[in-house]
Amino acid sequence: MREIFSLHLGQAGLGLGSACWDLLALETGLSLEEMWTQLPDHSLRPRALFIDSDPASGDALRASSLGERLETGQIVAGEGDLGGVYQWSRVKLIAERSVESMRKELEKCSNLQGFIVFHALAGGTGTALSELLLAHLKASSPKATIHTLNVFPCNLQEESVVSPYNALLSAHSLLERADISFFVDNKGLGGIAKAVFGTASVPYSCLNQIMAQAYGALTANMRFSSSFNADLSEFVVNFVTYPRFHSCLLNHAPYFSSLHPYHPVLSTSELFTRVFHPLSCLSSCSQVSGLYMTCGLHLRGSLSLVEALAAAHCLTSSHSIHYVDWSPETIRCGVVQERAAAVLGSGLEAGAETGLAVVNSTAVREMYGRVGKQGERMLGKRACWHWYEREGVEIGEMAEAVESVKALVEDYKEVERH
Repeated sequence: MREIFSLHLGQAGLGLGSACWDLLALETGLSLEEMWTQLPDHSLRPRALFIDSDPASGDALRASSLGERLETGQIVAGEGDLGGVYQWSRVKLIAERSVESMRKELEKCSNLQGFIVFHALAGGTGTALSELLLAHLKASSPKATIHTLNVFPCNLQEESVVSPYNALLSAHSLLERADISFFVDNKGLGGIAKAVFGTASVPYSCLNQIMAQAYGALTANMRFSSSFNADLSEFVVNFVTYPRFHSCLLNHAPYFSSLHPYHPVLSTSELFTRVFHPLSCLSSCSQVSGLYMTCGLHLRGSLSLVEALAAAHCLTSSHSIHYVDWSPETIRCGVVQERAAAVLGSGLEAGAETGLAVVNSTAVREMYGRVGKQGERMLGKRACWHWYEREGVEIGEMAEAVESVKALVEDYKEVERH
């Protein structure tokens, strides 16, 4: 067994984590337990840590069904919400406590393969905590692979006034410290919710359940018997062409509402069509505006790998998706026979066959570009800079983050030109 340890940071990280672990708990009967610790009474405990500055988030988690599975030390809370502001002084204290709790948990691992870190890029807690803890993970576990699952800001005007600064600092940190990152945003998740439920006015808990379905597919090859992307490091090998180009997008389909009793049975080719439809993307950037560098499809259900490979060949041969010149135009396919589950009361019902596309595309430059432009504009006016200056963040650090993100956008454009 090669253990995987998860970190859930900030309000978004805890919300996503709760939804994902509830779903994984339904699938533990047949799955490999890299992500769980088995206790003497044969019950399973998530191999994870949940950290937020707001104690109310920890209290809500303790009162949930997931909280019943957790030990006291797995939930670390601060003294109050940071209000979306990057507050080093308060976050450092939380980080110190988190490192000690994590050390105790990791001592129980015999063969750690890596970490999966959940957090948003726009919030104060998730941003500051991720920067501190990712640096610690790199230093303390240099051989471990670090995956991050990030909620990217889709509309900075709707976030807090300092969100562009937070997002810039976090994006810069991910470029240096994460081995592979998976980006989603609330606009993309909301578009899926509107297609499934007929309305985009759904609570965050519903968006978290939509993301949880995709996360179940993302980790299925690690949790069940499969030869495709069987561990965290293989993800990096298969999807990351160059270290800086490690930001991936996710497409997942189909989603079904539990209010509708009839769900069509999809052929393999129909499933592929749905997965690669723009409305199946969990982020709001347009994939048709970029070029694919790598792509893999994780399938679940009673599907034939031979038929999947044939459908993938037809899709690439029809030039429905476009690759950079130097990349082989292939879609790597893997099939896990165990079908997906759905949490009771989530409003969703699992399909008999589902697919998740992991796409490393230059289209992600749109997301970085939005953050870079907004942050650079604010920094030029020194807007709200006193909050960061008070916390000891130097203007040079933010300028470096701006230049790093701008350079990455230009790197993606250069790849498209060649």
